[in-house]
Amino acid sequence: KILYEQRGQQFDTELTLAFIKFVGLYPPGTIVELANGRLGLVLATNEQAKHLPKIICVTDVNKETCKQEFIDLSLIGRGELSEDHLIKQLHVDGSFGIHLREFKAKGLNFAIG
Repeated sequence: KILYEQRGQQFDTELTLAFIKFVGLYPPGTIVELANGRLGLVLATNEQAKHLPKIICVTDVNKETCKQEFIDLSLIGRGELSEDHLIKQLHVDGSFGIHLREFKAKGLNFAIG
């Protein structure tokens, strides 16, 4: 978000847009908090809707561990999923006790595309 907002000011516009296009707004492995309070991990980007990645939710609205649920956030754009699933903010590895290495050790793969 910061890169995009500062393109043409602090960052070269063309390079910034190329970087965002390649990596996506939410690279795989990013810990995201949804508007409804649930936490998830980005599994893959959506080529047509980079702001709506595929995630796996790992907590409930109270940030308690719950049964993992795969969610394709691009369904929001098609009206098949409520907007309370939009990404509200990002968190660093280790936030709320969520460690990416633990998910990788269990065989969860993060991929671009």
